[in-house]
This record gives sequence, C-alpha cells and structure tokens, in this order.
Amino acid sequence: MTAARAITAAALLALAACNGRGDVEVTGAYVERALPGSSVSAGYFVVQNRSAAAVTLTGADSASATAVELHEHVLDGDMMRMRKLDSVPLAPGERTAFAPGGRHLMIYGLDAAGAPADEKVVIRLTFADHPPIAVEFAVRERTGESG
Repeated sequence: MTAARAITAAALLALAACNGRGDVEVTGAYVERALPGSSVSAGYFVVQNRSAAAVTLTGADSASATAVELHEHVLDGDMMRMRKLDSVPLAPGERTAFAPGGRHLMIYGLDAAGAPADEKVVIRLTFADHPPIAVEFAVRERTGESG
C-alpha cells in the first residue's frame, strides 16, 4: 500500500470512528484476492440497521480500487445472472448479508492481488440517509463461490 493510500485509509477509519453513530453496523467484511492477471474481485459483509429508521445503502468506493459497485445474482430462467443495484434498503432492525451467490460488492481495479494474507482494504459504504462508514475488509483467498 502506498503512503498516500495508507493516509487515506487512516483518515477514512478516523472519520468512521468519529461519526459517533453505531446504529448501522458492518461485520465479517472481506474481499477475495483477484485471480492472477485480473483486477476484479468481490466483497462480502453483513450490515445491520440497528436504528428505528430505514437506511438505504447507495454505493461504495475505495482508494484501493478504481470502482466499487453493489451487485446481486438473480435467476433468469435457468441462468444465474449478475445485475448492478442502485441501492439496498435496510428496514429498521434488518440484517442483510452480502454473500457469495447473492448480494455482493464488485470491485474493479483492486490492487490487493499480490497483497499478503493479513492485508486489509478499506472500503467506504455510502448511504442516502446516514453518514458514510469506512470498513476494513480482510483480503482472503478465493473460495470458488465468488460474486
């Protein structure tokens, strides 16, 4: 990780810590290491809306990637297809998993292909009605069930 990216990651984490709002919680966050010769990966996590109001996840970005998009797998006839999502609504108290074979982050231009196993990638989740949340995603080896 370059010094500039490390500083950006630290600033995003500090922003998340200072927002003082624990009403949206993200756990179990990880990205799969991109395949050799590729810079596309998938990210997974669980998000829980602990507030009394609905919250809408609208996107994500990262200093470690050129683009991050919300996606999901859908069954189209007998074919599984992937489609981009504009947003994911979270009802009060709702817990939503972004997991292989379902909702996930598509991460383009990820620079973690050669990262050590203990490397972290900071991804900022953005919301329509909540401050952004910077989340550390662990870099893991691929499982074969990618988004």
